[in-house]
Amino acid sequence: MNLISGIFHILNVSASRRGYFDALRQLDPGQIEMTAMLSALSVIAVCVGAVVGLPPRSGPITRRVGSLSRTDRVALPTAVGLLLPASLLAFFRVREHVSTLEVWGDRIIELSGGMARYAFMSNWLVWAISFAVIWFAFRQRNHEGQFLTVLALSVGVLAIFAALQWTGGRSIAIVLALPLIMVVLPQLRLNKFMLAASAVTVSILFILRTVAITEDRFARSRLGGSSSLAEFADWQWGRFSLLGFAVQHVDYHGYLFGETFLNAVSRFAYGPLHLVGLSTPDNPFRSSMDIAGQTLLNSNQVNYIVPGMSSELYINFGIFGIVIGYFILGRLCGWVDRRLDASFTPVTQLFWAYVGSLLVFRTVASDSGGFLVYLFYVGAPLVVVAATSHMSSRRQRRSLGGNSFPDGEFIRRVGTA
Repeated sequence: MNLISGIFHILNVSASRRGYFDALRQLDPGQIEMTAMLSALSVIAVCVGAVVGLPPRSGPITRRVGSLSRTDRVALPTAVGLLLPASLLAFFRVREHVSTLEVWGDRIIELSGGMARYAFMSNWLVWAISFAVIWFAFRQRNHEGQFLTVLALSVGVLAIFAALQWTGGRSIAIVLALPLIMVVLPQLRLNKFMLAASAVTVSILFILRTVAITEDRFARSRLGGSSSLAEFADWQWGRFSLLGFAVQHVDYHGYLFGETFLNAVSRFAYGPLHLVGLSTPDNPFRSSMDIAGQTLLNSNQVNYIVPGMSSELYINFGIFGIVIGYFILGRLCGWVDRRLDASFTPVTQLFWAYVGSLLVFRTVASDSGGFLVYLFYVGAPLVVVAATSHMSSRRQRRSLGGNSFPDGEFIRRVGTA
């Protein structure tokens, strides 16, 4: 997407706005060439990282369709029973609070006055829905059960979208619904070509819907005007121009040597203290969003311009940061994909699918703190339940002699145990 945004940006096909930073007009030719080279290096590095250093595959790729263990059959409804009341209460409270705010384009960027804890708890409603769908879907065995599973998955995904609509976010629902889809779909006997066609159709509809939402925001904002698919590709989703901003910032001010990453770690560490209502010292480090707001809009209050991973890596560590950072991202993606393939239970599959979803949607187009927040704060219930499921499946595997028969046979025995 960064490369595509570079093509749209350099060809100057956007209808009106050029984003927060017009690289084509504010950079000299050498800086534009550097930006293009860095974008290409990032793609090469992430692809190399995804395939280098991993053990070779010794046959066709098959994803296990795990079974609920005895522990899962108890843990999932228990988790739903605990999460549902608390998350629903938080959901209605934060939605009521948001309805009183005047925010640009209905996009909730931050919450003050102790409301952040309710925002995180309301997001836990996603896991209550996901656990309920998985518990139901993996108990269906006959042909009628296939229809009921499809129905449950459809209702679950729609419920997740409804639970997250208050945020005004355009991709958060995809991030949190995709893991459930990835876990439940493999157990359904669906035509692969129809499935691929459906996925492409849904993706196109999602992009068009996103563009429509953004256009409505601009129409109702003080900026006026309209948005377009070209703008979406140029700067609303891609981050090519903001990588150019980083190149210019380094030329004028030098490297930050990890300041924004220290800010992300500090924010993450302060989270538990904020959750219980304790005060924390001021964060001495600036985030990439702080730097963008200060430089582009001359404001210390603006925190909604997200330069993206490429910009943040370069502004801290230069070309070395781009190559190493994207190589690590590729390695993580490959490793998580293998863990998803090797998972024995639907709950651990849900966890690894969620981690993979975050690696795709909450890294390249986000800031360095987004991944940690989504994994450990938003995903806290999933982390706990998945760890319980993993330990339970390991104990059952030992008790059933898991090392003495194929994995598929082990899964069948666990499912009947």
